[in-house]
Amino acid sequence: MVYSEQEFLQSNARRLSAAGVESPYFEVQLLMALAVKVDRIKIIAGIGRPFTDQEIGTFLSHIDRRCKREPLAYIRGSQEFYGLDFKVSSATLIPRPETEILVEFAIKKAAKFPDCTVIDVGTGTGCIAISVAVNVPNANVIGIDKSLEAVSVARENVKKLSPKIDGKVMVVQSDMLSAILSNSVDILLSNPPYIPTKEIRDLEPEISRYEPKLALDGGKDGFDFHKQLIKESKRVLKPGGWLAVEVALGQAESLQKLYEKADFVNTKRLKDLSGIDRVVVGQLKDDQ
Repeated sequence: MVYSEQEFLQSNARRLSAAGVESPYFEVQLLMALAVKVDRIKIIAGIGRPFTDQEIGTFLSHIDRRCKREPLAYIRGSQEFYGLDFKVSSATLIPRPETEILVEFAIKKAAKFPDCTVIDVGTGTGCIAISVAVNVPNANVIGIDKSLEAVSVARENVKKLSPKIDGKVMVVQSDMLSAILSNSVDILLSNPPYIPTKEIRDLEPEISRYEPKLALDGGKDGFDFHKQLIKESKRVLKPGGWLAVEVALGQAESLQKLYEKADFVNTKRLKDLSGIDRVVVGQLKDDQ
């Protein structure tokens, strides 16, 4: 069966547009490239032959899923983060550019330690933990997640990227920090669940319908995980160790105050590229 490439792509872009997808033609090109197993630029230029029935079937399956607002990353099965390609699944949050602030913070701080132990709580895909390990030669990193399914995905990413991390990342299943020894951590990172429960249903369908609630739901006010993490971090951090946590819009000032009440000093809010306070950092007071 012979198809006109441009007419076929345009008709399916209209389907995506009608479903509320913001960049329908761009995504149609990506989904067709995925089905045909070529780069998107090849779809733009034209592949120089008719699409096969198998390619059409795969592509239309992708379109059907996207029309239901399933995230593109889940359909592709991967997402780029800090220059690396990570496997994703419905058991993990999709890595986002603003979370790279945590990696950049860790890289900067780790340079001041001869050897550095870094913990990533709620590791999901392992993107934070692995990105830190790739970029910090003196770091030993542990990724922690409560979800066994997420731990499995993170371990797959560790294996996939093992040549770049040289055995420096371990992924463990644990409820918060129960598996971590006291006074053993230099830098503690987390992109935690921070969305107030009642607000989840109002998020974009890609998030509210598909991303794991365990990784989104921060309780009534969005601070349940934050408060528990602060409490447990005081046990595992070395004196002078650092805590850095991603926050939702409008949470940063309140979380910074919680840090200060919990004996953290040198607290600071870090902005994302949109100028939004996205990460709150603090240093556990060293009384020695």
